[in-house]
Amino acid sequence: MKKLSLRELSHLKNTLSVINSIAMEEKKLEEEIQSMNQKKRQATKFLSQINKKLEAAIITSEEHEEWIIKFDNKIKHNDQWQSKAESKFEDFVNENQQNISDNDIKINTLRNYESGNYIFVLAMFIIFSGLISGGVYGYYSSENNSSRGEWVCDDGQVIDLLDVWDGTIHCSDGSDEAESGYFQSETRAEEAYYSDEHSDLNWAELRLQTEPIFMFAIPGVILLVFAFWYHEIKSAPIEIEMKRLVAENQKLKQKKAKLESKIDSWKLKTWKLTEKKDKRERRIKDIPGIKKQKVEVELNVGYIKSSIIKTILEIEKCQTMTAENWDSIKHLIPLGLTF
Repeated sequence: MKKLSLRELSHLKNTLSVINSIAMEEKKLEEEIQSMNQKKRQATKFLSQINKKLEAAIITSEEHEEWIIKFDNKIKHNDQWQSKAESKFEDFVNENQQNISDNDIKINTLRNYESGNYIFVLAMFIIFSGLISGGVYGYYSSENNSSRGEWVCDDGQVIDLLDVWDGTIHCSDGSDEAESGYFQSETRAEEAYYSDEHSDLNWAELRLQTEPIFMFAIPGVILLVFAFWYHEIKSAPIEIEMKRLVAENQKLKQKKAKLESKIDSWKLKTWKLTEKKDKRERRIKDIPGIKKQKVEVELNVGYIKSSIIKTILEIEKCQTMTAENWDSIKHLIPLGLTF
């Protein structure tokens, strides 16, 4: 094996270092080419989308005049039908709105009748008023007009017979409340209390107290019976009439809602057509911008292509330099030695 001089070793070392640097630079350039190819693909795809968008906009522009005539005819057709629907709705409201309102009032009136009849209220008021006023009148009438009899106490004091054995002492000696024992005969007070005269006087006083109550309450009872009869006679026809009014109102309201729905439907159709027109007009207005965007993307694609070509040339230059450097040192490398 030939022994290399220091100068040859130094030349070999420096040349190998340069070859390594060139290899690293070549690898970096290859990575740049991969990145630029990715950008190129994205830009080309975007350019294809712009071309399609531009083509569609140009077709739309060419067909716009013919299309706008059809569009205006559709709008006019919709406006006519919408106007007819609004006219029908206005006529319906003018003819039937008052009927609907009147029916609602009648229905509420009938419902109030069902929920509570005023005759019942009046009858109950008369009955309760009669009971209260009759009771008060009967009490004072019995106090002033009834005969209460007489009874003489053991000490000679005279009291009302109805006051004997009533639970309250009226005689000064208490003889009007005297009680007999188990095996004793009845006292004078007990005999007076169980006497027929006492019973007759008691019933006469009770009659004077209760007769006004019945006299005052009877008109209310009669009115209450009449209210029940009147309600039974009238309730069935009222229920039938209320059902008829409810059904009629429901039918009118459904028809009104249907007419309103038709108006809304024609308005929606017109709105959709207007949106479509605006979209087409925006597409036509975008043509200059799309063309400008297309030029910019085409320039970008051209720049990327030229950059790729430039980078490929640099890689080829690196490869040439590597080959030249290897040629300058291959005679210094022993046979069979590889790197």
